[in-house]
Order: sequence, then structure tokens, then C-alpha cells
Amino acid sequence: MLVITSRILISKVPFARSSLNHDDVFILDTEKKIYQFNGANSNIQERAKALEVVQYLKDTYHEGKCDVAIIDDGNLQAESDSGEFWVLFGGFAPIGKKIISEDDVVLETTPSRLYRYT
Repeated sequence: MLVITSRILISKVPFARSSLNHDDVFILDTEKKIYQFNGANSNIQERAKALEVVQYLKDTYHEGKCDVAIIDDGNLQAESDSGEFWVLFGGFAPIGKKIISEDDVVLETTPSRLYRYT
């Protein structure tokens, strides 16, 4: 399973419900379908990058012949794709909060200014 974080970093995470959170986007590549799970607090850049990765996986590893399912966190409608996604994790259950890592910390920097008095 892959995760795309707010700094648009892509990394592998364990295939476990505990890896999911509301702040990032996750990609799960199965034999017949690629799932993109959009965390409720994920941003448009994360979602767009994830869609690029999903398309790459589909074209490269599935010869363009697999289904793609977009799962939106917090959308509790009884969609078959959403149900299939949660079955892979043993059924629906609430997901935990994100644990902040070094990759999520953005240091604020103020540009240096050089003053000259004459």
C-alpha cells in the first residue's frame, strides 16, 4: 500500500487499517482493482498526485486492464467499491488519527534581509 502525504511524498506503508488516516491519500493495488482512498482532510495536490500514480500502476502493471475505485473518506454511502475496499481490511471500522512524522513537519523560514544605512 502506498501513501501520498501533504508534502507530496510517496512511500510504502504496511497493509493495515492502522496505516490509514484522514489526512493523506492511500493507494491499494490489488489483482483486479486499484483503490485510491482520499482521506477527508487530504488536499487537492495529494489527490491529483495519487491519481497520476494510479494511472501509472494501471498502465504499467495491469496493461491498462483493471478497474480503478476512488474511495472518499467520510462518505458513508453504500457504494460497492467502498464496501469492497473495507472488506479487504476485515470490514469497516473507524480509522485513527495521523501520527506526525518528520516528513509532515514544514519549517517556516523567513527570507534574510540585508539593510544598508548610509
